[in-house]
Amino acid sequence: MDYIQNHLEEAIRIDQLCRNAHVSERTLDYVFKEKYQVSPIEYIKAIKLNEVKKELLQSKEQLISSVAAKYGFWHMWQFAADFRKRFGELPSEVQKRRA
Repeated sequence: MDYIQNHLEEAIRIDQLCRNAHVSERTLDYVFKEKYQVSPIEYIKAIKLNEVKKELLQSKEQLISSVAAKYGFWHMWQFAADFRKRFGELPSEVQKRRA
């Protein structure tokens, strides 16, 4: 978990996680599904989407595409769809709510 948190702005590969945790890919997948009910890739995506949302709520001036790209979301239509699926609203709607 520390490895993921410390590398959120990078492309995190499964083989890197396995080496860091000293486990096989199969074991890593099993542990994530047992503990979090999702695959490691889905978990990483969820954490990154949470970070994007946090940043959008903190700064109205930042471009959504810049924040998304910072966390590795390059395809904006897919990013928007993933964001909406996770949070029930679009990134632009979240940014408008900023206090």
